[in-house]
Amino acid sequence: HAILVVLSVRARFSKEEEAAVQSLQTFFGPKIANYMIVVFTGGDELEDDDETIEDYLGRECPESLQKLLDLCKNRYVLFDNKTKKKSKKARQLQKLLKLVDEVVEENGGQPYTHLFFEEMKKLRCQEDI
Repeated sequence: HAILVVLSVRARFSKEEEAAVQSLQTFFGPKIANYMIVVFTGGDELEDDDETIEDYLGRECPESLQKLLDLCKNRYVLFDNKTKKKSKKARQLQKLLKLVDEVVEENGGQPYTHLFFEEMKKLRCQEDI
């Protein structure tokens, strides 16, 4: 019911990552954005620097990443992949599942289906003619 776009805060949003997101939209159509959630990894690094994800996005967010976040209606979650704390792991998972529930609700409980994909294929074929 959701498409997870996984990015690391350890590296800048690259042209390759931007192209991958554009390929998703080209291949599956613009409606795919209604199902996308951005998952940032490397939260431990931000924590080590006493920085929040909001600080990071305010300081490091290139325009292309901001466009992706806007496209996803600012649905994102930060994961600390190195934490050993069960409570922190649970909070991270809870936030992700809450975002998935929001995506499901916003899309009327309908997953992104092959039907949408078929619509896009027809549109692309018409454009090629």
